Amino acid sequence: MNRTRDPVIPTCQAISFHRIVSAAIVIFLFLQIPAVAAPPIALMKQSTVRVFCLKGDQGGTGSGFVIGEGTHVVTNNHVVACVEDGGKTGVILDVNQGTTGEVIWQSATKDLAVIKLDHPISRPAVMFARSSTVNDADNVYVLGFPGAADDRQAVDARSQFEVKVSRGIISAKNITSSENVRLYQLDASLNPGNSGGPLYNENGQVIGINSAKSMTQVLTIQPGENGGIQPGVSRVPLGEGIGWAIQIDELLVELDRLNIPYTVGTGEELSGFNQSWQQAPLIMVFLAAIGLLCLISLALFLTPSGRKWIKQASDKGIGSIHRRIDPDKIKPQPAIKPLLRGLTGPFSGMELELDSNPVAMGRHPLASSIVFDSKNREISRRHCLVGYDLDKKTFFLEDCWSANGAFLGGNQKIEPGEPHWVPDGTQFYLANPSCLFELKQIAKGD
Repeated sequence: MNRTRDPVIPTCQAISFHRIVSAAIVIFLFLQIPAVAAPPIALMKQSTVRVFCLKGDQGGTGSGFVIGEGTHVVTNNHVVACVEDGGKTGVILDVNQGTTGEVIWQSATKDLAVIKLDHPISRPAVMFARSSTVNDADNVYVLGFPGAADDRQAVDARSQFEVKVSRGIISAKNITSSENVRLYQLDASLNPGNSGGPLYNENGQVIGINSAKSMTQVLTIQPGENGGIQPGVSRVPLGEGIGWAIQIDELLVELDRLNIPYTVGTGEELSGFNQSWQQAPLIMVFLAAIGLLCLISLALFLTPSGRKWIKQASDKGIGSIHRRIDPDKIKPQPAIKPLLRGLTGPFSGMELELDSNPVAMGRHPLASSIVFDSKNREISRRHCLVGYDLDKKTFFLEDCWSANGAFLGGNQKIEPGEPHWVPDGTQFYLANPSCLFELKQIAKGD
């Protein structure tokens, strides 16, 4: 007699293990690529301020940056030169917002100055990075307030309070011929008004103070007052992409002498993994977990005992997929019908099948499914909820902050505002025992 085979449900063919390991290695190597994080431009802008120096109706502005705890600002000495003739200096933050200050230290040799503000400002202090962390061709960012960008015919007045950003690279490290002041040569755009502003590295750390660009004076011919022409002198760039910034090491020795606190980084605190961790820690934890799993998989694959263990686990898993279940041995679970029964009072003899959607009980017809007499003031408009959890196979009651409470059969009051889980056969009432209910499970068909 011919026997027919039982049909076997096809399963996905097992993927060869070497492919899994290859994919794991690729993922692992990908995770080793350092994360390239964008510089924190918004934070860099917050630490950059516009510095003014005024004497009578004459004066000008430059740039600076916050140090200390918002109490001091660094800029170039030539930006605050008017104070030597009785002028006043300070910072402008926005329209009608700023504060004056006092120059507590200045050096014409280094072209640096420190202003102590009359009122601290709520701006973050910068972090520094020493010149030892800086190399030729490193990307740098010049932040400040170039005066040419204040052209009222091109932009509105508020733009003069917005920090401008330009980007370039470190072209070389220099030392001045006469004063031995250490400088960076850079190709980022520098213009009058940028003087005194911060030079940032890729990690948002200040490595220098912008000071000057290659300029020269040329003779110009301009329209005269009476319609003729008159000669003049103007400053124009001597070369393209040639500017200088004072290395931050020249400033730090002075801050030590002035006892002004500051923070020096290693040039890497906000880059790569660390900045990515600050911006998205959960993603970094997930990637680290994947990398760990890849390492474990690779370690198992490279050892004979590991490969044997993997084969056994794979065979066991495939065997469980193909394992047959005899339908004759499956015992059907009895179908349960959860009921809310009325035992006494106006709902005596009522039976209502429950599910996970709770049934509301009260005296307001729009807020309740089981509605009590509207004259029964002991019952609240929406007194309680009753339902059944299909997974837990358990009833629950919830008092909806009723005026007179909901009680179990033994006069135990239910705490309002949260589900109260109760077993099969529980009896309860609302406000008083004259109207008693029961929660009962019965097999369907009974």
